[in-house]
Amino acid sequence: MRAKIPSTGHVLPIGAVAQGSGLTVETIRYYERIGLLPRPARIDRRIRRYEPAVLARLTFIARAKALGLSLAEIRELVTAGPNGCEKVHRALASHLEEVDRRLRELKALRETLKGYARACADALARQSNPNCPVVESIALAEPSRASVRARSNGR
Repeated sequence: MRAKIPSTGHVLPIGAVAQGSGLTVETIRYYERIGLLPRPARIDRRIRRYEPAVLARLTFIARAKALGLSLAEIRELVTAGPNGCEKVHRALASHLEEVDRRLRELKALRETLKGYARACADALARQSNPNCPVVESIALAEPSRASVRARSNGR
């Protein structure tokens, strides 16, 4: 987030909100459309005017994204209300389970990569320019290992 625009109690045009939040105008409009931001007041039914509090909401959204929460999860949090601790707890517990699952996959991927690196080192120790055993091994790898690699690489 960039420098904050001081909260003066005045409404802000979308450009000032974008500048104060470090986001683009289009991102702010998108957050409105998906329910992360309340619909702003409009002048002549077309010019958006935001309350300065929207900057705090955008800061919250940015921090929640930095924690790895999805926009859907963030929407759950921002719509939970002041007494929504149980809803927030459920969302965070669910996200923590997902993080733990991804960590398990990454650990399995790490072990696979270590094995491949060992196989390369062994082949190189025996021969100066061997056929790479890892290329063959990856081509013949069982689908579960390949899917772990693909998911961990974001594919």
